Amino acid sequence: MTNAKKPIHRGISVTSFIAGDQPLYDYCTENPSCQVFPGSYTNDPRFIAQHPNVVAMNTSIMIDLTGNSTCEGVGHRMISGVGGQLDFLLGATWSPGGKPINMLSSTQKNNKGELVSSIVPELPPGTPVSVPRTITDYVITEYGIARLRYKSRRERALELISIAHPDLRGELKQSLNKNFYPKPSK
Repeated sequence: MTNAKKPIHRGISVTSFIAGDQPLYDYCTENPSCQVFPGSYTNDPRFIAQHPNVVAMNTSIMIDLTGNSTCEGVGHRMISGVGGQLDFLLGATWSPGGKPINMLSSTQKNNKGELVSSIVPELPPGTPVSVPRTITDYVITEYGIARLRYKSRRERALELISIAHPDLRGELKQSLNKNFYPKPSK
């Protein structure tokens, strides 16, 4: 990786932190091709968007049928922090040719050991929305890719159901038919 095609900080690897082993630290120490900046700079969506073709790949725990997702926790139980997820997804959204990608496993096990969908009709009460549906575009599970941008709530739900675990799609379709305009106007 040479960073030769970057429009800003050409030839330099830019980061807000470095974590690794001693050889990594030795490589980065006083190396002018490695520069550490505050997260307020590196994670600024306006800075990220100045780079063409940004691909921001982030993971989530759960996503609802409209595209709201959480990477922080479920209900009032905190699992992680949001980090720069929203920053990088916004930056990729605004980047010419960028791709904001949200990835998650289609299922998880509940505390009874039962398989439950990570794609849900609604996020449980108290669940923080890490990425709002207005930003969510690409969503990937092991069953495929959904594209959500510029789609109606019903179209978004159908896209997400298509990448849910096949054994759990029936429940999601029932929720879709109950909650998302079951009788569309003609």
